Amino acid sequence: MEPDYLDKYDMSTVFYDVFPQGTDLVTVGPPLENFASDIDFSAAHIAESPVQFVSTRLDRTEVGAFAGAPVRPDRVLTLPGIGDAPLNEVDYLKLLAGSRALITKSKNNRLEWIVDWAKYYVRVHDIDTVIVYDNGSDQYDCDQVLEALSTLNLAHVIVVNWPFRFGPQGRSAPGKNVLWDSDYCEYGIMEHARRRFLGSARMVINHDIDELLVMESELSLDELLDRSPDGVLSYQGIWVHSGGDLPAGSYSFTDIRMIDPTERPTTPKWVIDPGRVSDARQWKTHLIDGIDYEQTVSCGHRHFRQISTNWKFDRSKEHRRVRPLVRDRLLAGYLDYAYADAPTPYLQLLGAHLREGATAQERTAAIVDVVNMERFSRYNLTKHWFWTPTINVSDFSLANGVRVGIEIILVGTLLSSVCVARDDASWTILQHVGQATTKPISNRNHHRELGCWNALAPIETITTDLVFCISEVLSGLSAVPAQAVALLTERA
Repeated sequence: MEPDYLDKYDMSTVFYDVFPQGTDLVTVGPPLENFASDIDFSAAHIAESPVQFVSTRLDRTEVGAFAGAPVRPDRVLTLPGIGDAPLNEVDYLKLLAGSRALITKSKNNRLEWIVDWAKYYVRVHDIDTVIVYDNGSDQYDCDQVLEALSTLNLAHVIVVNWPFRFGPQGRSAPGKNVLWDSDYCEYGIMEHARRRFLGSARMVINHDIDELLVMESELSLDELLDRSPDGVLSYQGIWVHSGGDLPAGSYSFTDIRMIDPTERPTTPKWVIDPGRVSDARQWKTHLIDGIDYEQTVSCGHRHFRQISTNWKFDRSKEHRRVRPLVRDRLLAGYLDYAYADAPTPYLQLLGAHLREGATAQERTAAIVDVVNMERFSRYNLTKHWFWTPTINVSDFSLANGVRVGIEIILVGTLLSSVCVARDDASWTILQHVGQATTKPISNRNHHRELGCWNALAPIETITTDLVFCISEVLSGLSAVPAQAVALLTERA
């Protein structure tokens, strides 16, 4: 047991909250433990009418309900020996139905960090609702958090005063197995958010203030979630470092962009469609309990080491490193977009570049900027260049040995794209992979091509058809076993 285990243990909270839901009064709290027998729940009443109490024990939290009396906003639940609970009249499940929500807990995180964190999700993932559970901050109050977040373009901002003890953290100790069974607070937060606020939301992202979600594929978050067979996206994270000490009090996410590719992943987080996981037993910090799902590699989170109040351990300084850090190019692109003064939709961005009088190369460069070939960097983008003023080329050297170039071609106001094999083995594989959706354009030895489209298409399809076709070809090529590539290379 930790030396201060009892000091951190929540011995007094019966319920975190009591709120109406339908004809019942729902409760969320720590496990009742001995309270289940010490408190006379049979004496509970609403407006002198007795109510019956039933509860379900979950992992480190307990959810219950009082039933049997009309639940109205002007009434009070009375539990003799414990106290009275006014009935809240706001139906948050109805209010937040269909919302795209971001949820977190926080204690004394800098207000500018909280705002920058929320701003990222608004701009990058189109979040419209933010819920912050403030766990006893003493540097500011909940109203100040609400005021800070109200500067963003959000439909709903909810700051929940959650002053309860967080609970023992069960940190490991040398030569000991330390109990990690009483950190009730965050388990209560997740079930409270589910049952009071977000059960009818369209999307829920569960991320801490020091975590930003990035897409590791060309798909948007909505597209990836919609394609998920179970309504859950679970993914690992990567630690992000500053690469050096930062000035106290004057830094944020944009100052932290370095990663160690060999470092162990951080703990997983999730995005869900609540309507598709309604049968889940419990929402937890790092998983959804009670349904089967697999982790995805098509998105992940970046865990910012220096965005921290150091409540667990000192993360403000970079520890001495044996392995070098490298710049996270994918993250850098997201940060530059999210924190630009005035990010614009891609067609507006494109229109600004395709101004009257722009040269052919400027027009093509504008299209390439919007396509953003960095989104395909996981396929090992090795070179990016202009072959002609209207043809931009990105070369890829895939992990299995396939070598191809992707050409983006501007013809007047129309676009096309071509995949070019860089050797005989890649050409053979390219023909095979592309047969399902495309046709070979030519089979000249010096320029073997496969069209990603059979015809030119309007510029307006830039982030749908074009990106999808490039993704389809690269994904198909990368799925070919390396042994097959090697064999074809030997025969060439």
